[in-house]
Amino acid sequence: MKLTLALDQGSHASRAILFDETGSIVFSASADVELNRPDTVRAEHDAAQLLDSVRAVIRQALASAGGLGRLASCGLAVQRSTVLAWDDAGASHGAVLGWQDVRGAHRLP
Repeated sequence: MKLTLALDQGSHASRAILFDETGSIVFSASADVELNRPDTVRAEHDAAQLLDSVRAVIRQALASAGGLGRLASCGLAVQRSTVLAWDDAGASHGAVLGWQDVRGAHRLP
């Protein structure tokens, strides 16, 4: 039986759920992520921690599935308003700015 892997990377956790062909959940995992609030306007994540959390739940799901060969498909949901700058070698530059970060709000009309 083939499985579908659904991934969600959110403000508080990265999650993985495996569904069977009938849509039933056969496995789920979650890895917490820290939201850093150094002051009242900033909301930041550590880029390495986010990536590590996604990798961790994928590894757990694949172990539960018995390997990559059992997957029929995979989907990813993310916060589309979260921002990270990185270079062409894949190194991040600074923190991940979360959707709650309002340090640029004064520039909006």
